Amino acid sequence: MCHVVFVNQVSDLKFSVVYVLIQCASIFLVWHVSGKKLGVYLMFLLTFSLFIGGRFFAYLLNPSLKLDIFAPTFFFDYFVSIERKQEIFSFVIFFIVFSTVGYSIFRRKEKIKPYFNITMKEDVAKCITKTGNFLFPFFAIGFLYSSYIKLMTAMSGGGYLSLYLNQSDNYEAGGSFIPNLMLFFFAFAFVYGNKALKIKYLILYLSNSVLTLMIGSRGGIGALFLFIIWLYSLKHKIKLLNLFFAILVALIALFFLFSFSVRANEEGYSLFDINTLLYSISYFAYTNGISLMVFDASRLIDSYPFIAYVQTFIPGATFFWGLLGNSLAPQDIMFSYRMCYELNPSLFVNGSGLGWTILSDLYVFSFGNIILFIALSLGVGCLFGMLENFSEKYKLYSYITFYVFMKCMLLPRGAGLIPELVYGLVYLLFFCVVFYFLKNYGRSKQQCLQ
Repeated sequence: MCHVVFVNQVSDLKFSVVYVLIQCASIFLVWHVSGKKLGVYLMFLLTFSLFIGGRFFAYLLNPSLKLDIFAPTFFFDYFVSIERKQEIFSFVIFFIVFSTVGYSIFRRKEKIKPYFNITMKEDVAKCITKTGNFLFPFFAIGFLYSSYIKLMTAMSGGGYLSLYLNQSDNYEAGGSFIPNLMLFFFAFAFVYGNKALKIKYLILYLSNSVLTLMIGSRGGIGALFLFIIWLYSLKHKIKLLNLFFAILVALIALFFLFSFSVRANEEGYSLFDINTLLYSISYFAYTNGISLMVFDASRLIDSYPFIAYVQTFIPGATFFWGLLGNSLAPQDIMFSYRMCYELNPSLFVNGSGLGWTILSDLYVFSFGNIILFIALSLGVGCLFGMLENFSEKYKLYSYITFYVFMKCMLLPRGAGLIPELVYGLVYLLFFCVVFYFLKNYGRSKQQCLQ
């Protein structure tokens, strides 16, 4: 028995050392390939290091905690053999290596040009900016009021899990319409808008993130912190060491604010103590690193609903699927819902969940084939590289980068990037066409009157 425990400890140490070395090498390579600039892919790798690699870092930061890196999620308990650990680890390492290779291939290619581009006239951009300015008070009231109600529900006995109680409800179309419309004006303001509008939208997102943090959800404010750091780097030179220092400061601030949350009170972490900072960071990395095993849990499901594959690319696909007379149980809508329902139906109905991860998406769409998984990982890196490359030359791709940035920060523990991108492009095309025709109609009418 002692021999088995010793072998597992040595194995976890080896896994941790190899992962940390490869992850750090990837970050440094991306840093140099990008011309020592902070890009969306490098920032994505940092969050990947937390949500997927957090347990490996935690193991090395504080070995005395005797953490089990490959412990299953609370949702479903199963034995993780050494062979299964090696499989999980292989997929993770392959993704890091080949996505980095893909990124490096396309990041600084000067000859490639986008197949799709939009050049916007200045008067149309001004009209969209004015619309965003006009709608801002309505967004602010609706957005903050919704978060305030959720906070009151959590504080009055609903607890942290009250955020997820509606996951077992029947699907309703249009739930992403307003949030993505607001995100459109947010991203548009940073590319085409004025300084005042940028500040207003930043304050709105920060206020909302603080409200959700008071419930116990840390993802939103964490992504916003990284967005602000990235935003600063667009106008100022920043060193990689300074980046890590800024993230450490943001992390300490996050611990402090989180200590006042409903979730911290439920879990017994309502006291912030600077003397136990190393323990707090290690435990934070370990608990957030659960996405490593969420990825493995997604591999336990033999089949996922067909409509979930379609929904990954087409927002609202489940709505039209229902119109065709197909049954739409909550667990049929998303990959993550089906996984949670299959693993533990009672926890799923009661509001508990596991989220998802980009690794799970690649695994599902590669049908578990390691060669296809590597090819998709390479493709992910290529897309990141091209996006950063094009965003330096074309305003459209700069807008896309702003639009998807915070979603990209949460990809290691979530999904939904492509539907969100579709929303962003549809909104942009819609407003461009509407204001273009309104402007031309106004000019034509004026000429007729003359």
